[in-house]
Amino acid sequence: MAYVATQKYDAKPSIFSALIQGVQNGFTSFAEARKLAADAQELEALSDRQLADIGIRRDEIARRVAGL
Repeated sequence: MAYVATQKYDAKPSIFSALIQGVQNGFTSFAEARKLAADAQELEALSDRQLADIGIRRDEIARRVAGL
């Protein structure tokens, strides 16, 4: 008579995979922050007239870039 033991394992991420995920999240956040900073810098370089033409006041740049 054959006996097969089956066990159910809860899949938990290993420390290594959690570390890799954290590094990936860090790189993604860094890239997003650089993109937002570049967007803000580009708008800051425009004149007040150019900003008015696209419907943005200078004091709104940070809020607009952040999507608020």
